[in-house]
Amino acid sequence: SIISNRRKDLKMKNKYEKYLNHEVNFERFKEFVGESKVGTLNPDKNIQQAILGLIGEWGEVADIFKKHIFQGHKMDIDHLIEELGDCCWYGMLLIDEAKLDTHVIFYKNWRVNSSSYQNMSDIIGLISNGSKCIGELCGLLYCYSNHGFSLASLDCIRSIFWCIESVGNLYDLTLFDIFAKNVKKISTRYPEGFSINNSINR
Repeated sequence: SIISNRRKDLKMKNKYEKYLNHEVNFERFKEFVGESKVGTLNPDKNIQQAILGLIGEWGEVADIFKKHIFQGHKMDIDHLIEELGDCCWYGMLLIDEAKLDTHVIFYKNWRVNSSSYQNMSDIIGLISNGSKCIGELCGLLYCYSNHGFSLASLDCIRSIFWCIESVGNLYDLTLFDIFAKNVKKISTRYPEGFSINNSINR
């Protein structure tokens, strides 16, 4: 019936309601990622997923600019925000599963790597810098299970988020704007929470 369908729709919208239309800071976004991740994977598997996710989603960001700069495509800002948000989601999944403190990543020495790439208007340089940081992180995390996260790993994670923020800043977007867009996307796509079946069949 119409009434039962409306009740079902209302129920579906409630899973992430507490994150919608509210400020999404670093801690809140980490909490959101923790609630929207694949709950059946152990931390090591989710860290591996996060790395592959960062590689894939950052590649999507690169592809948007490749098509715009070299192939005559119109710049799709909404698509860019979506892909940057996915990068943030996987980056925060890594932080969450590794039980890292967001204060250490984002508040302590947040700008430690900001001088490593000064020309923020050079998008190809920013994309390359982000790719380099993700590659370095992949190499460092080969040692994760035996040695834990090193200071170099933390710097790589910090630098990846700095690159995401820098690309967003070119379009007047903050990391918090990107976080909020990602929350809205995932809450719309998986209103009752993530499931493998829904992911396959969406």
